[in-house]
Amino acid sequence: MNPDIQKILALGLGAATLIVSIVLTVIAVGNWSSTNDQIAMVEANSGLPPAADPTRYLISGSSRAESSADLQDRLDGAATDAGLDVSSIRIAPVVDANPLHMTVDVAASGGMREIAIFLHAVESSLPALIVSSTRISPTDTEDMLQLEVRIEAQRSPGGTP
Repeated sequence: MNPDIQKILALGLGAATLIVSIVLTVIAVGNWSSTNDQIAMVEANSGLPPAADPTRYLISGSSRAESSADLQDRLDGAATDAGLDVSSIRIAPVVDANPLHMTVDVAASGGMREIAIFLHAVESSLPALIVSSTRISPTDTEDMLQLEVRIEAQRSPGGTP
């Protein structure tokens, strides 16, 4: 094969590779755009508030005391509804590094089913709470367990500390 034919073949192969790359890029961008449109449509039709809605994640209250009381009532109600016997709900004092952060320690007793119902209620209801640690230990009573759970929450800014 002479050098001129080799150059022509190399240029043709390079041009074909470039054209295929451009076509595949256009297809990938089209698929990406279509996927984003489908996600937006599903979110719009889900009936759920947008993820950035602060009421989904932040405890409300005009003051820390009000937020603490609401949070304590909510946890006590969830434990009672689950069938747990609450022995204590302790809300940690304000930490200067993050005054909007709230930490709650709950001690309760009940069966495994009741504990599971309580933990599910805590993590699945709005505004979102996070169970950061749990400790389940046996008690002297058969089929009864002692639950010690730490729950984290974040207050909505704007209230008083």
